[in-house]
Amino acid sequence: MAPGLRGNDRLLLSGLVFFVIGATLLVRAIDSGSDSAFATGVGSIIVAVALLAVAAFRIWTRVDWQRVDAEQRLWESGPLGRRWLKLRKLWTGR
Repeated sequence: MAPGLRGNDRLLLSGLVFFVIGATLLVRAIDSGSDSAFATGVGSIIVAVALLAVAAFRIWTRVDWQRVDAEQRLWESGPLGRRWLKLRKLWTGR
């Protein structure tokens, strides 16, 4: 993989690569009538969907550590910080 990519980026890139390979194989199977290209293309698309689903789930459940740190600082700042946190949670629903 390319240097500097994180886990989610690698999953997304791998899913995209598998999708392009699968789509290419499916077009080739339709053009030539090859059963093996069709089966490999469908398998590649299934792998791509699984990789993209895992990447989306990992992005969706990611912890925002900057927000956690900010809330911790507010909590430790005293009663005004705690009151502000309660109001913000009431307003935003978090």
